Amino acid sequence: MTEQTRHYEPGKHPDLPPPLTEVGVIGWLRTNLFSSWSNTILTLVGLYITYLLVPPVIKWVFIDADWVGTTREDCSREGACWVFIKVWFKQLMFGRYPLEELWRIYTAGALLVAAMIPLFIPQFRWKHWLALFLLIIYPIIATYLFSGFSADAVAAWPYRLMQYSALALGILALLPLLGVWRERSAIVAIVLLVLVPLWGLSASSTWTAGLLYGAPTWAAVIGVILAIGAPLVLVAGLMFSQWRNVIAENYWKFAITAAVVAFIGFMFPLWAWPDTAGSSPPWSIPLTAAALALAAVCPWGYDRPSGQPAWLARLLLPAYVVIAYLVLTGPPDFLNFGGLDWTANAKPLFAAIKDGPLPEVETPLWGGLFLTLVIALVGIVASLPIGIVLALGRRSNMPIIRAACVGFIEFWRGVPLITVLFMSSVMFPLFMPEGMTFDKLLRALIGVMLFSAAYMAEVVRGGLQAIPKGQFEAAGALGLSYPKVMSFVIMPQALKIVIPGIVNTFIGLFKDTTLVLIIGLFDFLGMAQLAATNPDWLGFSVEGYVFTAFGFWCFCFSMSRYSQYLERKLHTGH
Repeated sequence: MTEQTRHYEPGKHPDLPPPLTEVGVIGWLRTNLFSSWSNTILTLVGLYITYLLVPPVIKWVFIDADWVGTTREDCSREGACWVFIKVWFKQLMFGRYPLEELWRIYTAGALLVAAMIPLFIPQFRWKHWLALFLLIIYPIIATYLFSGFSADAVAAWPYRLMQYSALALGILALLPLLGVWRERSAIVAIVLLVLVPLWGLSASSTWTAGLLYGAPTWAAVIGVILAIGAPLVLVAGLMFSQWRNVIAENYWKFAITAAVVAFIGFMFPLWAWPDTAGSSPPWSIPLTAAALALAAVCPWGYDRPSGQPAWLARLLLPAYVVIAYLVLTGPPDFLNFGGLDWTANAKPLFAAIKDGPLPEVETPLWGGLFLTLVIALVGIVASLPIGIVLALGRRSNMPIIRAACVGFIEFWRGVPLITVLFMSSVMFPLFMPEGMTFDKLLRALIGVMLFSAAYMAEVVRGGLQAIPKGQFEAAGALGLSYPKVMSFVIMPQALKIVIPGIVNTFIGLFKDTTLVLIIGLFDFLGMAQLAATNPDWLGFSVEGYVFTAFGFWCFCFSMSRYSQYLERKLHTGH
C-alpha cells in the first residue's frame, strides 16, 4: 500500500513533499519563464537573441582579444585590442595631468575614501564631524592639491583666508538659530570676528587706505549707511516693544537681510572705484563683511527670554562696527606689524609655498575620469542644497522670493545644458569687466551646478507636496520654528520619498558631464575620442567607447544600487 492510498484518521495525515514542478529550478523556470504560452514564446525569442549576441561579444571581448603589447602591430584585429586601453590608460584616467604629480590625485582620493568609510559604519559616533569635514574642509584641501599654487593664488591668499573664514562665520552664526552649538559657536564667532579681517587690513596694496579711497561722496555715504546702519537698525528694533515681537518671530529672515544689505553697502565703493586708484579691491571684502554682519546680529536672537548670550551680542556688534569702519576708511598703521605685516613676513612665506612641493597645474591639463568625477561630485554635492532652498522658496508665501525662485527654475530648465556650457565659455567673458577672468573649469562647474539645481528643486518640491498637511500643523502645534519644522519634521520625510528622483537626477548629471567637450575640456569620453584620433592608433575608437561605456555603467549602476539600499533602510512604514 502506497503513501497516497493508505487511509488515515482525520487530522492525522502527514505532510507530503511539494510536487517537483513547483519547487527548485524547475519550479522557478515554470513560474517565471514558462507560466503561460505567451511567456514561453517570449522566453524562447529572448534565448535566441541571447544566442545570437552574447557568444560573439564574449569572443570579441575575451577570447580573440589582444591583451599584451605596446603598439598597434601587436593587435591581430580579430578581437578587441585592449593594448590600446593599456597604452592610453593614464590619459583616460587623468588626461594630460603631469605624471610626476599624480600622487596629489592619489592622496586626495585616499583621503576621501578614508573619510567616507566611517560614514557607512552604523556604530560610528562622529559622523556629523566627518560630514562637516567632507563638505567644508576637504574641498579646500582637494582644490589646492589638484591645482597647486600659482602666482595669482599666492597673491590672493589673504583674501582667500577671508572668504573661507567668512563661510565659517556664516555657518557658526546660523547654527544656534537651529538649536545647535548655541554657546560654543558664539564664542568661536567672537574670535573669528576679530581675527578674520586682519589679513586683509594688513595686506600691502593700493587700496589699503580704505574702500572709500578715491570714491565719490555718494558712494561713501550710501556705503557707510548700509554697511554699518543695517545691523544697528535691526538690533535697535529689539529695544522697542512694538517691534520686538515682530523681529523675534522672523529673526533669521531679518538677520540674513541685514547681511545682504551690509554686502551691498560694501559693494558701493567697489562699484564706484576709479581707474586712477589702481586695482579694485576683491569681492572677498564685501563677502566677509556680510558674514561678519550675520555673526554680529545673530546672537541677539539666541535665547532672548533667558538673556544668556546678551554679553556675546554686546561684544560682537561693536566689534563689527569698528571693523566695518576700518575697512571703509582704512586701517591705522599700528595694525601693520609683526606677523600681520604682509610685505615683510607673509608674502615671502607664500612665495616659498609657491615654489614648494605643489607647483601649479592648470585646469586645461585636467581630464579623463578624474575630470568627470570632479565635475560630477561638485555638481551633485552643490545642487542638492541649492535645489532644496529653491524648492522651499518656490513654496514661500513671500511673492518676491517665490517669483525669483520660479524664474530661476524655469529659466535653467528651459535651456539645454550644452547651451549653458557654451554660454559660460564663450559669451560670459564678454560681459565681464576688462581684466577680470574666471577659469574655464570654474565656469563649467557653476553652469552644471545651477542647471542641476533647477531640476533638483522640482524633485524636492514633489516630495514636499507629498507630505500631508497634518504634518505641518502638528509641527506648528508643538511650537517649532520654520527652520526646525523643515529640518526635523518635513524635509527628512520629503527627501525619503523622492530618493529615486534624486538619484535619477544625479545619474543624469554624471552622464551629462560628457558635454564639457564642447568647451575644450577633455573628460573621460573626450580623452577616449582624443586617443582614437592619434595617428598611431587610428581605427581603435571602438575599444575606447566600450571601455568608457563600461566605466560610466559601473558608476551609474553603483549609485542606483545604493539608492535602493537607502530606500530599504529608510522604509520604516507610514
